[in-house]
Amino acid sequence: MKETSPLDSSSSPGASSALPVPEEDSVQPDTKNPSPDSLHTAATVRQVDLDITGSGENDTRMQFSALKVSDEAKLQHWLDARTERSNIFHAQLDFVKCLTHISHGLFEIEREHRRDVLRRELEKLNDFIPTNVFIPTELRPHRVLRIVPEDAHVFSTKERVPYLLVVEVEDLSTNTPDAVSHHDSHRGPGPLRRIGSLSSPGPSGRSPTSARSQRHAPSERDEVAGDHMPNQPESKFAFSPDVTSGVGSTGKLTKRESSFKFDLQHADDRRPPDEELLKALGEPWAKKSERLRRTSPFGSNPNWRLVSCIVKARDQLRQEMFAQRLIQEFARIFEKASIPCWLRAYQIISTSSDSGLIETLTDAISIDSLKKHSPNVVTLQDYFVGRFGGRGSHAHKRAVRCFVQSMAGYSIVQYLLNIKDRHNGNLMIDSEGHIIHIDFGFLLSNSPGGSMEFEKSPFKLTNEMVQVMGGTKSGAWKLFKKLCVQGYLEACRYANKIMLMVDIAYPGNELMPCFFHGREYILENLRDRLGVDLSKKERASRMMKLINTAHGNWTTKAYDQFQKVSLGIAK
Repeated sequence: MKETSPLDSSSSPGASSALPVPEEDSVQPDTKNPSPDSLHTAATVRQVDLDITGSGENDTRMQFSALKVSDEAKLQHWLDARTERSNIFHAQLDFVKCLTHISHGLFEIEREHRRDVLRRELEKLNDFIPTNVFIPTELRPHRVLRIVPEDAHVFSTKERVPYLLVVEVEDLSTNTPDAVSHHDSHRGPGPLRRIGSLSSPGPSGRSPTSARSQRHAPSERDEVAGDHMPNQPESKFAFSPDVTSGVGSTGKLTKRESSFKFDLQHADDRRPPDEELLKALGEPWAKKSERLRRTSPFGSNPNWRLVSCIVKARDQLRQEMFAQRLIQEFARIFEKASIPCWLRAYQIISTSSDSGLIETLTDAISIDSLKKHSPNVVTLQDYFVGRFGGRGSHAHKRAVRCFVQSMAGYSIVQYLLNIKDRHNGNLMIDSEGHIIHIDFGFLLSNSPGGSMEFEKSPFKLTNEMVQVMGGTKSGAWKLFKKLCVQGYLEACRYANKIMLMVDIAYPGNELMPCFFHGREYILENLRDRLGVDLSKKERASRMMKLINTAHGNWTTKAYDQFQKVSLGIAK
């Protein structure tokens, strides 16, 4: 929508177009028949430089040759509001760029120095956090208060260095002034947060050092982030990460265990958990939040909350976003029909062609990490017994039911979207027993091995997974088959919508790996898997055959063995 100033009316006929104008002393206002409220002398002619393109820099000069005295304050208010909105917009972009640039730069740092460099840069970034920036993967309205550098973790791979970002935020209620300034900043200048506001030298002349001292030793009136300064335009974002400096001074880093967290509530429902298993699972997210809140300068804020995300660079995330949109749609389909097929769609935001943010799955761990870090866990059944108690316990039964519901949901989605590369590094298990699939680099038309298609199974259903259900004679196995059939039949009812979502995503994204074989090939095969030309009975029969084919499929075993030999991923 085109933005207009409060002077775009008949009261200011002298406002010119966005063209170069002569110097002020050469402008001769019309003094014939002046109105009582018009300008008194030529000296009051105003030339104003504006940022029209939204680049953050003034690029257009406007001349106001008939500015009324009563309108001068309105003009200044409009200019201040416009400046603040522009700065907030650009500050959010720059904040996210800083996060992804750190991930970019860490790749060039020696592996043993990466953690120290990451935490150093995040600590520096804390001094420059603008007032209303937010974490895009979080759906609840909020604003960032502080990054927690000491809980940041690096995940080094051969091609990229993503990292875990832990952030303290303040939730914004939809009926508070803060929420209005966060979502509706076009209504005027919004309040600024005293603690953690921008520390670059600006109108206030504050330095990064003074900002840090304010944040770590807040005054009585500043200790709650909800206390705000009077309305004023926000300063520009003035931080640029430098991951190359000071590397030589860092010591040799020690490897830390994965910080995967589990919810330990309902402990009275089961026998004491295996201590080695709990050590491998790590600190529960609720306990981490409680611990960090006690030491945070913002901990007294009633709207304080701890969030996290994965910052990833040198990897395009558009296909991951696309996969999550489809999974989210299947979850809606199951929920609308009251079918308990469980799916966990998580937020992925692609911020550039090769970077983005990924929502963290808290209280969850990959099966690969679980087996590597838990000496008493050889199979998934060992984990369920050690974590939830014996098979007859209430907690174990509840966990197995969660496992079955998630297995059914993801089995349907794996088949319909032709998702591949399902090794145990891409399968997570949460604190309730749900299986969660991650990493969707292969779906629809591409697969590991190219045309060889290592994984011939329609979905992953190993003997180990069936053992968790209690075997093929158990009630849980029967429930699994029932949910698979019900969920598949319901998904097929929305065949046109699913195909349309894929078809719409194709133009402009033809180079995404999942579209490798082209539009016609993808839609034709998707149409076949959705059973468009089959009756309801034929669809149910197909799903039962798919379950039999997937159960203990030899190609699944062979692929898991290949991943173990080549990458060391636990079977």
